[in-house]
Amino acid sequence: MTLEEFKIKVSGLKKTKTTIEDYITKGKYDEAKDILNKYEEQFPFDMTISTIKAALYVCENNLEQAESVLLQALKELPFNYEINYNLGMVYGFKGDFIESANFYFKALKYCNSHEEKSMIINSIDELSKIVISNYPSKVIEFKNKIIEFKSKVNEIDARSFPLNGKEESLIGKFIDEENNVKGHYVNLYKIEDFVNLHPQFVNLYKTEMLHGKFVNKTIDIEVNEDIAVPVSTRSMSNINFKINNKEFNLDKLMPNSFHYVPIRENGKLTIQSDNEFFLGDIIKLKDEIREDRPKLIMYLFIDGLSQETIKQDKFKKMMPKTYEFFNDGLRFNNCYCNSEWTLPGLATFFTGEYTTNHKLFHPQFTYKLGSKEKLMSEIFKGEGYFTTQICGDWRKTPLYGYNKGFDRTIYQPGIDGMGCEEIVMETMEHLEAFDEKNNFIWLSFGDLHKVADNIEPKISSQIKGSLYSRTVEKDNNETVFKNYDEKKIERYEMEIKKLDFYLDILFNYINSKYSKEEVLIMLVSDHGQTFLKKDTGFFHDGRTKVPFFIKGTNIKNKSIDDIIENVDVLSMVLKFSNIEYDSNIDGKLPACLGGDYKREFSYTESIFPGQTYKVVINDYAHRFIFESEKFVENDGRVDIENFNISLINKETGIDEKNKLQEKIEKYLEVVFNHIKKNIKV
Repeated sequence: MTLEEFKIKVSGLKKTKTTIEDYITKGKYDEAKDILNKYEEQFPFDMTISTIKAALYVCENNLEQAESVLLQALKELPFNYEINYNLGMVYGFKGDFIESANFYFKALKYCNSHEEKSMIINSIDELSKIVISNYPSKVIEFKNKIIEFKSKVNEIDARSFPLNGKEESLIGKFIDEENNVKGHYVNLYKIEDFVNLHPQFVNLYKTEMLHGKFVNKTIDIEVNEDIAVPVSTRSMSNINFKINNKEFNLDKLMPNSFHYVPIRENGKLTIQSDNEFFLGDIIKLKDEIREDRPKLIMYLFIDGLSQETIKQDKFKKMMPKTYEFFNDGLRFNNCYCNSEWTLPGLATFFTGEYTTNHKLFHPQFTYKLGSKEKLMSEIFKGEGYFTTQICGDWRKTPLYGYNKGFDRTIYQPGIDGMGCEEIVMETMEHLEAFDEKNNFIWLSFGDLHKVADNIEPKISSQIKGSLYSRTVEKDNNETVFKNYDEKKIERYEMEIKKLDFYLDILFNYINSKYSKEEVLIMLVSDHGQTFLKKDTGFFHDGRTKVPFFIKGTNIKNKSIDDIIENVDVLSMVLKFSNIEYDSNIDGKLPACLGGDYKREFSYTESIFPGQTYKVVINDYAHRFIFESEKFVENDGRVDIENFNISLINKETGIDEKNKLQEKIEKYLEVVFNHIKKNIKV
């Protein structure tokens, strides 16, 4: 696809869509349908065409079909104002006034202009008048729902955890607040002096989350093996455990904390409390160990670790202990991230999907993963692993959907806690407790991110670093836009060395407890850093190239130069775990590991509302860069009719876009096909 063909294709789609809208405005519905059918044959990826189709269905009084087509489109564009607003109208026509108000308020949250806002408010007012005039018996319920929907418009995003979107504490509650009986339940962790948290000091608290249910004072459980019984109460309580005519009374249990009770004899267990209590899912203390699968699967996710800093011989110098640990495994030298920052990057690891498919990209709007795909944690839990995450990353809170598939979660925002030393110790504590189980563990290390954020390092880094590196210039750039900075580089390398020191403690523990054939350990990262290179391009290798190391069962030492992407990691981990999972994901098992796919290039993109859409395609010789002139909108769509490109030779640094026309056309086709569902027409 040439430059001119690219622009003509986008502008032609716009003209066709405008023609359809004009015909509908003039009441020429048959003509509109004819052109609409041709438009969908030509470009079936435009989800906003659903609003036009819905309008035609409404004209035919086919409200069920109008609802269906809009709901289907909403799966692709959850933050789209038009689709939500049209659903509000359709439900109003159907007489479902509460659902109508629900979607009107969603449209209000996602609208882009004062005109749109005024139109929505008028629609809500008209809806209220209809209910008050014609359905007086439903007025109270309707008003209560209006208050509820209105409060959601101003909800803060999922970084708030362990507060909800209304900035209310989730301690002693199920994360799905509409469910007060069963689900993932949130408590404080290792805090003896408090039974609840103060929202002002939310970053100072660790939390623990388990899945389970509430019991009304008494329950009987048949015990056939050694188990652990997690319990918790909302007020100071006594809980009695009775088995085989023996009683054990736990007095004055601290509320809003989980208490694990081991039961090592068979029989009928009766648990009785003087108050209702939370009963976590019963934990088997000993799993059947399969020789064809790793006993321990562990992800070491290091936020912001660039491959450029530890490439080739730098790895042994910068992280000697990590180098030694992974030296008998696979090392990928050309692994690229798929997103420029943490929120979409993490979602790619858990879904095996690009941002265009997993939809988790908006910095302010909360979107929950796992509504249309199974998360990695759910896959491993389904295969019998005891799944745990120990995390301080505020872009990976349970409110984003990362509760799904996890048996146990320990979380504290990494600003004031959950440094690498705490995560390492919590991990060893967990493995000591559940050493006879098949464990899947995700660890998030956020220490490197603090460098770009200009957060004061801990004392060892302060003392070992130079005075020069402490005189950090204040800047207002977002983390992803930091310029080349030698002071930051020194601090960054200092934090990498500190991380290596603490990881060595974990590595020694793993080596003392497990053989190589019993483990599968991965080190991954979501993105690098822009301040590492004097490259004026936003997507240079310092930002896009990330490490990927893997060691364990049936893995031999090998350095691999094939191009892979973070989106491929899930497929590789499933293969090495000997898990067959038939999923329609974007990631591929590379040919170097027995797959049937060899990447010619990698694809890294930035879908960030309020900024231009950016892409870098890396092959072995060039870096192709695409940037739209228009900004990405709230729903993730972007007008790409006008754009800028370059084709940088990696050896010379020269732009060869006018020299290699065939490669330009190839990569423009790649960009169009990748972003087609997000093109604003």
